[in-house]
Amino acid sequence: TDVKFSPDGESIATASADAFIKMWNYKEGFLTKTFSGHKDWVSSIVFDPTGYYLLSSSLDESVHLWTVSDASLKDKYFSRSERGAIMDVDMHLSPPRFVVANKFLYVQAFSFIRKE
Repeated sequence: TDVKFSPDGESIATASADAFIKMWNYKEGFLTKTFSGHKDWVSSIVFDPTGYYLLSSSLDESVHLWTVSDASLKDKYFSRSERGAIMDVDMHLSPPRFVVANKFLYVQAFSFIRKE
């Protein structure tokens, strides 16, 4: 379970046990988007600084890269370690990369190519 403000402060993204990520209008409180694709509890989410992308980690041992504007799945990444559920994710864009930590605190780094 996680919650994050979008970089522009206009929206909030929530992640939960229902395997969905939901985007909410901050001022009015209504649902604006639902991101669907994980098969288990979504444990962590993070926006890139521009708000264009969102990364999510899950107990299904995957990380998903989403395009925020249309809630579409851009790419999927899977842990090479087979060490269990991914509990946290964070990203950096220069160069494009992200790190994940699983439930045993095994940390793994990935590179990804930003596709505009």
